[in-house]
Amino acid sequence: MLLNSYALNTAVITHFNIRKAQLNDVMHFQEAISMHLNKNWNVMDFDEFFKKKLKDKEYTFLMMEDDEKKVAGGVILQYRQTFLDKFPFIEIQDFFVTPKYRKLNAAEYLYQSIEKLAVEKKVFKLQVGCYMNSTLNQNFYAKRGFKVYKKLYVKDVY
Repeated sequence: MLLNSYALNTAVITHFNIRKAQLNDVMHFQEAISMHLNKNWNVMDFDEFFKKKLKDKEYTFLMMEDDEKKVAGGVILQYRQTFLDKFPFIEIQDFFVTPKYRKLNAAEYLYQSIEKLAVEKKVFKLQVGCYMNSTLNQNFYAKRGFKVYKKLYVKDVY
């Protein structure tokens, strides 16, 4: 899958390319997820997990690059189907845009690639979870038609 887009910001034109992630992209996902979770994951520990998920047909890892092949963002998608849902859906597991590209509408281009993939795969719906205190993420998804469907209760056990 390939999606090419352009972002305009004053006199700067940035070209984005969406591609499937490769094994050497592990550090970008490790950094983004560590920052998101406020944990410092060891790259070696994360590497094994990343390799396993990258080979799993249930997951799709996409990378977004600029015109100079620098990583601008990425997303982890999981194809799911539960007993309650008759049709398959895609859950957005992780979505990140590096700070340099956030004001260039990079998140919108990355999100458009997810919708395009969903149409190609003929999935029933998109699903994403956001932390309760993450109004930026909640607003991003709400502007794209996402609605709150259910509450998720979480308890730490260790």
